[in-house]
Amino acid sequence: MPLLGPIDARLRRRGVLVALAGSLAFSGLGCWTARYGASEPRADSVVYALDADMRSARFMTYDETIDAWTSQFIASDAAAETAPHFTRSTRRRSAADAPFVAVEWPQIRMLLDETDAERSLRRLTIDVRAGDTTRCIHLWDEGSDIVDTDTIDGETWRDLVHCGPYGRHA
Repeated sequence: MPLLGPIDARLRRRGVLVALAGSLAFSGLGCWTARYGASEPRADSVVYALDADMRSARFMTYDETIDAWTSQFIASDAAAETAPHFTRSTRRRSAADAPFVAVEWPQIRMLLDETDAERSLRRLTIDVRAGDTTRCIHLWDEGSDIVDTDTIDGETWRDLVHCGPYGRHA
């Protein structure tokens, strides 16, 4: 015997409608009251972008407005600008010059470079070793936008960005 079998069909429909209306009301209330403010501050973002080739660095933010904390790095009246080329981002964001910090540069060795003419496929195997304080490695093919797969530590990745714990080698 179904649980709601003994209840009249009209009453079941009303119960469903009341439950639907209640869930919509609570969802709307949640959206209406979920506001950033003093009790629920919005998270700040400051990114340190280092261009090893140009030996330059920038502070950038994803924030729409510069608050007191972010203004320690980027002036509140900083104009939005295109991110540096090496970030491969077209999004404009507020930015400021940052001090260049010397870091242990990644070491890259070419292990294998072979071409399969029959399948028009070139296979590169490289070994990338990062310093102990490196958090992320971002590699890309500047010559084309066709990269089938790559592996990092033997795991297949579709993206050539790898972030891991400090000291991990990619």
